[in-house]
Amino acid sequence: MELNQLKRYCGNLSQIAGIKTNLRQDGKANGTKELSVTTGGGLEFCVNASRGLDITQLRFNGHNIGFLAKPGVCAHPTVFHDSAFLGMLTTCGLGTSGNGSESQPFHGKHGTLPANHLCTRADGENIIISGTMEEGTLFGTNSAFTREISCKTLENTIKIHDTIENNTENPMPYHLLYHINFGYPFLDAGLELKLPKHILQPRDPAAEAGVFDYATMYPPIDNYPEQVFFLQEAEAKDGVVTVQLINKNLGIGAEITYEDALLPNLAMWKSLKSGDYALGIEPTNNMIKGHLKEASSFAIPAFEKVSLSLTLRFFTL
Repeated sequence: MELNQLKRYCGNLSQIAGIKTNLRQDGKANGTKELSVTTGGGLEFCVNASRGLDITQLRFNGHNIGFLAKPGVCAHPTVFHDSAFLGMLTTCGLGTSGNGSESQPFHGKHGTLPANHLCTRADGENIIISGTMEEGTLFGTNSAFTREISCKTLENTIKIHDTIENNTENPMPYHLLYHINFGYPFLDAGLELKLPKHILQPRDPAAEAGVFDYATMYPPIDNYPEQVFFLQEAEAKDGVVTVQLINKNLGIGAEITYEDALLPNLAMWKSLKSGDYALGIEPTNNMIKGHLKEASSFAIPAFEKVSLSLTLRFFTL
């Protein structure tokens, strides 16, 4: 149905699509501001305004797509593994991705920062959320990470546009990793991956043991070690890398597209362990070794900014 035709059926379009702002009051999530989006095309998702404008949960055609980790949503982040919801999207950086230090938590500070200058708009055709995560240290870094999340009514595509600004007089090296996570029931045995052409590089012995079936998904396995693979030199068409995931049993699929100029590496996190059953597709500008072992080769000049875009699209087969 076209939007103008839909308006003939609805006194208020919010019965079909829009944004609702919620302040949670339950358990560890108490105080969390969430923005719940419904497009009217079958896509529903939650944006965590208290933590980096990342996406916690996402459903398409009634099916859960993302992976919510054991800690669930926590309003007050502590040690990463104790308070990481992971969700559909966790953004890692800017000080590190991977191991941290006394000055940098594991996977960086971005996922701990609330959004400032938060704006929402649902004008009938467009649904837009924007805000800025500010990170600064006395005598050190001072950055502004502005994110805009947009989609259209009756459609099932999420566009994410990020701008990172260096507000200091010195170049600012930065690590960046988009941790895009899939969970049950979308993730299940038989999920098909359509990956770009690449050169496979396992991270460690655990991954080396799984290179023969790295793109094959199985049911959960008790105590199975996580595996991380780097899909080096992932093929890009017109500067854009595309990854598709197909679940024929549910009759739905997902597609990730991103520009590779500032995200030259693609990692795949395969966790088949019971209770931690997840698959992560992770565009990144580094090899996820942590800032103490891996200096970033990307830096933003003094008082300059860079912008990146990626898209999540969901479709029926």
